[in-house]
Amino acid sequence: MPKLPAPTRLATLETTEPFARAIADGFSELFEPEEIAVSAFEIASIEAAAMGHATFAPGREGAMGTLLPALDEPWRVELHFSEPPAKPAIRALIAGFAGEDAAEALVFASVAEPMMPRPMMMVS
Repeated sequence: MPKLPAPTRLATLETTEPFARAIADGFSELFEPEEIAVSAFEIASIEAAAMGHATFAPGREGAMGTLLPALDEPWRVELHFSEPPAKPAIRALIAGFAGEDAAEALVFASVAEPMMPRPMMMVS
């Protein structure tokens, strides 16, 4: 039986777009790709509505007249670590990019990797 990969260590935070981008940019610059995978994305409107955050109305105009969501729409930052992170150090970095409230709101978790599918066997 093949050995299952170690679980991924995950830190997540919901914040505003400017803070999400600052955190993602900062962590991408500070860590090597082998150490961390960083993503920042707007939470889907339906998910935001379910959590009571959504405004649905575009709040600003982007390039070429496109409508963009308001800056206070919720965004999620996800940090996936290859090794267990030093939580106090990660919180300190978050505080530097987005403030103490964001650092306190950061949630750490361990995510198990899905099992690899078995190769198909031909039966005659």
